[in-house]
Amino acid sequence: MTPIPRPRTDVSFARPFLRPTPHPVAATFGLLTLAHAVHQVLEQAVADRVLMFCSAPDKGKFSGLDYPSGPWRDHGRFFRIGAAASDGTVFGWTPEDGITYVLPGVDVIREQAATRSFDAHSTQKIPNRMIEFRETGSSVATALAAGLAAMIIYCVKASILVDKTANESDNPLLGRFPDNAAHEIAHPDQMRRAFSSLGDVTQNKFVQVWQQLDEVTKHLEHLQLPRSAPETKLQATKAFVDFGQRLWSAAKQEH
Repeated sequence: MTPIPRPRTDVSFARPFLRPTPHPVAATFGLLTLAHAVHQVLEQAVADRVLMFCSAPDKGKFSGLDYPSGPWRDHGRFFRIGAAASDGTVFGWTPEDGITYVLPGVDVIREQAATRSFDAHSTQKIPNRMIEFRETGSSVATALAAGLAAMIIYCVKASILVDKTANESDNPLLGRFPDNAAHEIAHPDQMRRAFSSLGDVTQNKFVQVWQQLDEVTKHLEHLQLPRSAPETKLQATKAFVDFGQRLWSAAKQEH
């Protein structure tokens, strides 16, 4: 059973500024100055089209603005990520208003560990059973979203490298990427299109990424096999570059 999270305010970032002081006014001014500086940094990042991810607050199905995405909600610069269960349904405490995408964030396995006990006939410890440590929340889904964006950028970079280093006569796919493709796909609008190209997006904004990733993963597995035939490796490489091209083609489309 998933424990119900209790709404709280995380002030860990401000702890260095919250030391006891005989001048409460000065301490308050310091926090206000910090908040203003952070806001200015975010304003500049929005202006520069920096790719930014933040999690939904998980405080219930309410509408409203929350920081840091709230002030720039109409700009669409932040990826505001919500948590979903493995069946695609949105987590009960995740608000659906203003969500960019939802990704798995309910009972996600963080770590597995084997408990061990001594064998009565041996001095060696033997595995007993596996213990799974699970996490729930939009912050978990946000970490997955950021990792997915990093994977997309890497795939485009790797595809560009293949196109530029392959022999032109052996690679009819040469020259399909501009030199700045990896940089451009890291902008918010382009990354949204790349996300959506990974699979059908449900009404709840859950991206069914397996529709694209399952196939390209199989090709990558063939590349890792030590006894794969050269033709098989070439076919797998081309399939990977095709995947990178699909990501780039989706990203550059204007809607």
